[in-house]
Amino acid sequence: MSNSLLPLFFLKFGQKDNLESLQSGKLYMKNFNYFINLEEETGIRGQGDRDETEFSLKIESFTLRKIETDEVFLSGTAERTKLFSKEDGTKPVFCMAYFTLSDLEIVNQTDDYVESVVKFSEEMKVTFGESVLLISAGDFINHVETTLQAKGIEIGHGKANYVDFSTTLTDRISSHFNQEVTRFFWKDTFFNYQKEYRIVLPDIDVEIDLGDMSSFMNIVPVDHLLSGRIVYRLRYQ
Repeated sequence: MSNSLLPLFFLKFGQKDNLESLQSGKLYMKNFNYFINLEEETGIRGQGDRDETEFSLKIESFTLRKIETDEVFLSGTAERTKLFSKEDGTKPVFCMAYFTLSDLEIVNQTDDYVESVVKFSEEMKVTFGESVLLISAGDFINHVETTLQAKGIEIGHGKANYVDFSTTLTDRISSHFNQEVTRFFWKDTFFNYQKEYRIVLPDIDVEIDLGDMSSFMNIVPVDHLLSGRIVYRLRYQ
């Protein structure tokens, strides 16, 4: 993987009091069922995702066969088939936007460093709240992993893998049928503007105390980001 694709920092948008709670260590998570139901309730694609944890297949035809004899005892056609696990819907998930070097635009350069601002798509701007929590990506992930492993909790984390859900990919099929943790990270290309990085946990309480994280997080008004008043400084080695 190119270094330009490694997350430098995360952004979590929302109301200031909620972000202050997160900064103090209260990691509140909703489960996948919440996001599935949200789109179904609002009818608005992008507010939630009804395809979370589900696996859709476009199928031209199907047959049911006896394993011992390979005898076909049922066949037919189906335009689309959905597979899902009720247990997967109860898994807590925490989502953030991630940014890499390729998302930065240089605004100042010296012999010692460069200063950059974040480039946002118009689609992403629509999702902004009043405030944003700036998070050092490496520090946050290391802290979460260390804290939860001490509690005996294993996590899955990574960038969302955006693919065209109208096509069938063998990797996606394999992850669902083999119950791999990667099955929680597939998203349709419709959502790629969200640049989502997620943390997925087993069936546990949806609020976890991680301890104070203010040393690698900071809350600012969203308009400070959009106006270019906050720059990301990278020093040369």
